[in-house]
Amino acid sequence: MVTRSGKAAQTRARRSTAKARKTKGESAENGDHGTKDRVKDIVVPQSSTPCTRFYTGRDRVLRLLASGAHLRKVLDELVLLAEGEASDMLCSILRFDESSGRLYHASAPNLPKDYNSAVDGIAMGPTSGSCGTAAFRRERVVVEDTLHDPLWAAYRDLAREHNLRACWSQPFFSSTGRLLGTFAVYYHEPRSPQPVELSLIEAAAALASIAIELKQTEESLKSSEDRFRRLAEQVRVIPWEADADSWQFLYVGPQAQNVLGFPPADWHRKGFWLAHVHPEDRGWVAQYCAANSTTKSDFEFEYRMIAHDGRVVWLHDIVNVVHYAGEPRVLRGFMVDITARKLAEESARRADRLASLGTLAAGIAHEINNPLGAILLTAQRGLAHSARGAGNDQTCEILGDIMRCAERCGRIVASVLQFARVGSSNRLPCDINALVRRADELTRAYAHQREAVVRYDLAEKLPQIHVNPVEMEQVVVNLLNNAIESRDGVLVSVRTQPAADNVELAVTDNGRGMTAEQRSHIFDPFFTTRGREGGTGLGLSITHGIVASHGGKISVRSRTGKGTKMVVSLPPAAPPLRSGDS
Repeated sequence: MVTRSGKAAQTRARRSTAKARKTKGESAENGDHGTKDRVKDIVVPQSSTPCTRFYTGRDRVLRLLASGAHLRKVLDELVLLAEGEASDMLCSILRFDESSGRLYHASAPNLPKDYNSAVDGIAMGPTSGSCGTAAFRRERVVVEDTLHDPLWAAYRDLAREHNLRACWSQPFFSSTGRLLGTFAVYYHEPRSPQPVELSLIEAAAALASIAIELKQTEESLKSSEDRFRRLAEQVRVIPWEADADSWQFLYVGPQAQNVLGFPPADWHRKGFWLAHVHPEDRGWVAQYCAANSTTKSDFEFEYRMIAHDGRVVWLHDIVNVVHYAGEPRVLRGFMVDITARKLAEESARRADRLASLGTLAAGIAHEINNPLGAILLTAQRGLAHSARGAGNDQTCEILGDIMRCAERCGRIVASVLQFARVGSSNRLPCDINALVRRADELTRAYAHQREAVVRYDLAEKLPQIHVNPVEMEQVVVNLLNNAIESRDGVLVSVRTQPAADNVELAVTDNGRGMTAEQRSHIFDPFFTTRGREGGTGLGLSITHGIVASHGGKISVRSRTGKGTKMVVSLPPAAPPLRSGDS
């Protein structure tokens, strides 16, 4: 709080009075006649009683500010406190807006509303009334008669309308010198200020600057906190703090629920974190943390956790060891979700493995095809020879078995070749619903044999897809067979629909489902969950390869005991070029 001695205030009063007289002289030189008569009308009060009521009441304003009250309420209380020093005095506070360079209404509870509206947004300038000029000059401006002072030329009618004859304005600033606003005093009659009144204006302006700067700081901090909170909640990073000895979590950020599905409260339970580390990682993670938590060095490591919905989430944990009295006491860190990166790396490795296996498969198929052709040719000649009576029935049966085995080998070779993606791929605009119907015809008998119920929900007027119809038909057949084989009596739903800019095929079953570990390998070649039932593990690998080669995507969602949903998303065929299109 700034206070001024009576002597200093009197000195400032004499200076301001001299400045006012100089202003009047300049006004007369500029054609403002009758100055002497107007000077006679200006009242100069003789009282110099200290503003004891204001100085005793300012603590109430500060307590209101400290309580977190709204700025408008604090400034209103300040204005009313200042006005209490004189029955004929009216006060106002204008706030400066740096972005527009203007002053805006902040508090003036007893000034006319129309007047407050008229000066709301007033511009700073050399002749912009008392407040606009004070802000422009960055010093106090005393106008003793608003109807005749050139500073009020643009606002003379406004002052006359509301009978505001004198206005003294004090600008106030932040602790770093930024302009914050003005504190003004109005009277209904022309008059000059006494030293005690100038002290009151300075003290009120100083208190207003404290209130406004504090609120601006609070708003800035709150805005920064909100931005940081939004950023922290959006990124998949979990801040945490734990006891170094027990690994008991002391704090876990709300991002834990977004990343893993567990609310922060769950993490405070003893042993919660380690219990949800992936079973394959749990042992070495426990040993690694036990060894490093007692050291004086920070550490980081990568491991897997099982999310609330069964997903496998990869985390990169960055750990800071905090020491007290030379001993590790607290662990602080960030768990960064790196699942997307790990999946991308695995996809790249899978692509490399598929390329290598494709080359191997092509070589195997080529080598097997030659002897297979010879076996088939020999068997056919033997059967023909037997048919002419040169053999017996047993010979015919044996030759038939040879032919059937050779034909089965041929089908296996065809599958391997398809997996190797050696052949050409003729692509045409196709109706996905027509492909689904053909696949239904091919799998209907098998579904009946497994007592499966297959229901179709095919959307009409879907865009055509640009695919190899044979290959895409094989995709649908593979998905249907996988669903049908999930368990006897399964319910399978097949749905086609538009999805964003693509065409989507979804095959859902209520079979036995898969674990998170099985889902992570479902498209690996030769990986199968039905090895005992004769599964080769190539069907979904081939399906994945076909879909990817057509620019599409295939995804799987599955939970043990709940079933599986396979979704294929394919881009639509480009529309045919019209005449004149390039």
